[in-house]
Amino acid sequence: MTRKLSAALTAILFTGSIAWSQERWQADVRVRSVTVVQVKSRLTCKVVVYSDHDDDARQTTVRILMPVGVKFLSSATGCFSSPSAAADGTQGVATCNIGTLAVGASRTVQIVTTVPTIPEISKTFGAFAWSITPDPKPANNYGEGTAP
Repeated sequence: MTRKLSAALTAILFTGSIAWSQERWQADVRVRSVTVVQVKSRLTCKVVVYSDHDDDARQTTVRILMPVGVKFLSSATGCFSSPSAAADGTQGVATCNIGTLAVGASRTVQIVTTVPTIPEISKTFGAFAWSITPDPKPANNYGEGTAP
């Protein structure tokens, strides 16, 4: 009896561990909104990132594409820019490392820039978010916002 019970428990544990090892972590990181406001000679871009699905989004990163001809002035903690002043014909990028986002949580990152040096240039910012946790819906990882 003990041998049969032991064999049965071993089989249950073995098949259970196979199913558990095949489970795949997933976190749907999405850009919920990109808002751009102009006050005098400054543009403020706020990006709201949201985590959804089954698991926490680990090592979440937001990359904000700045309009051509703006100068990066400041940002939230954990953000840096490259280059800090985009030359004509190039686009600056701000990268924000926001860490782990729990399921159902959101985080807002903000950068402040100058307005474009050429008035005809659009005041549109793009934002792309991702994490190291696999994302089942990557199509919602990008968003844009334009100052009125």
